[in-house]
Amino acid sequence: VSSPFVAGGYPGAEPAPGTCIAAPYDSNFSEAVLAVRPGTEQLAGASKAYFNKWSTFKAYHNAAFVFGGRGDQPLGTNIIGDFDCATSPTQAMPPSWTNATDPNLAWDLRGRLHQVALPFNAYWGSVDQPNGDIYGIYSDDGGRTWRRGNGGAAIQSGPDASTQSLNYLDKPWVAVNQVPGHPFADHVYGVWVQFNDDAGLPPEIRMAVSRDRGVTWSAPTTVPTAAPLGPSNPWPHIAVGADGALQLSYVSYGTSTAEGDVKTSPATIWSARSTDDGHTWSAGTRVATTTVLRSCCLPGTRVHDGVVEFLDTSRDLPGHAYITFERFSGGQLDVMLSATRDGGATWSAPVRVSDDATATDQFQPQVAAGPGGAVAIAFYDKRWACADGRSNTCIATVVQPYKDGPAGLVATRGNVRVSSRTWDPEQPAQHRDGIGQLPCEAPEDPCGEIFIGDYFGLAVTRNRVQVLSSSTAYPSGVRADEGGPIFYQQQVLATLPRGPLGLPPGRKR
Repeated sequence: VSSPFVAGGYPGAEPAPGTCIAAPYDSNFSEAVLAVRPGTEQLAGASKAYFNKWSTFKAYHNAAFVFGGRGDQPLGTNIIGDFDCATSPTQAMPPSWTNATDPNLAWDLRGRLHQVALPFNAYWGSVDQPNGDIYGIYSDDGGRTWRRGNGGAAIQSGPDASTQSLNYLDKPWVAVNQVPGHPFADHVYGVWVQFNDDAGLPPEIRMAVSRDRGVTWSAPTTVPTAAPLGPSNPWPHIAVGADGALQLSYVSYGTSTAEGDVKTSPATIWSARSTDDGHTWSAGTRVATTTVLRSCCLPGTRVHDGVVEFLDTSRDLPGHAYITFERFSGGQLDVMLSATRDGGATWSAPVRVSDDATATDQFQPQVAAGPGGAVAIAFYDKRWACADGRSNTCIATVVQPYKDGPAGLVATRGNVRVSSRTWDPEQPAQHRDGIGQLPCEAPEDPCGEIFIGDYFGLAVTRNRVQVLSSSTAYPSGVRADEGGPIFYQQQVLATLPRGPLGLPPGRKR
């Protein structure tokens, strides 16, 4: 799905004011999302796109994937503007920004595509400008072009004007009320995290609402939480149920401990609910307690782990919602699932999603619900050996289908591998003009911690389950210093008909 495009970016190890140039974004694409236009098979996608040969120095903005034809045929890739210096009329910061991060997408009922965007300036550069702001942006042409809502102003400006501050905004997510005829239909909801480390205060979950399809936004408020947050990311996710109620999930953490080279901590998954358009929230309900990684990487690797939990709500069963999350136990990562049928007042005992019998890692789970009670969990899986025989290293993408209904949430079959090839996260191991090409969590060469994205895309339509995930198995058109093509991370779309998954096609609403 991902393909090169030209936009503005910052060359070199340290972005500096006035040095932005227009050049191809033709290297790594990681951290994808998928969104389905209600009542159709039409997709939209997005991911981080890395700038030219400077992936190792965290040079990226967000890109959109435009689909046509049957809804899943990629037409092209383009920058989500106007945060880079090429689509913004100036290099002044803001309105231009060195980076944009954390893609998220949701359609409304009339075909407008929404994102709660987080452009920021590189704290590792020589730019001492605003740290990062939250904007509401939208597209009326499936992601080809984008406009800022709110009169061009940020929904929330960063809490500190300096890139050196540890008071900053992070992890935005978006949801839209897609319930026809509901009083809040087409209302757009954004959540994100405000870190207050310099102030010595715990992080907050912030929220704002647009009640006119992204044109204007309410002043942001802080969502009350059932436990103090921090020190790690609370990962807020928001979704809208079949009854129009908002469901929120987030994570709190306990004291971390070391298990050999791995650092872990207990974590509690929480949920909350709002039935009045986000004005008030229920007290937080405990979903589950788990153990999560607090060290940088998957055990024994340099691969950065991402999301702890992910949330979605049923499209046709009021009060039904699903949370999938990671659990670290016995030296490996597993994927777990819990569900509610009463709007989050109670949650089912967590069940293991993977049917793998080996001691390999399953991680970064996503969940998506679709018409007809269909629910899918997707996750990265290392149970299959690499082509050269290495074990617990190369990655495939796996889907587990479920059907929700009067009997509760029932698996319709076992795990389904959707990747035709496993892929090696240690790629791209090649160089380009002497620069390493791995996408790094820290801006450094050689790269220490490899970033494959904190999450990836999953969507369930009336007829299909679709996954947009990373792979380094396919050669790019860029030649390496060592000779041959560079094997960048690319975004690959897998399409699975619902029938063979045990999910009859959903009714048209």
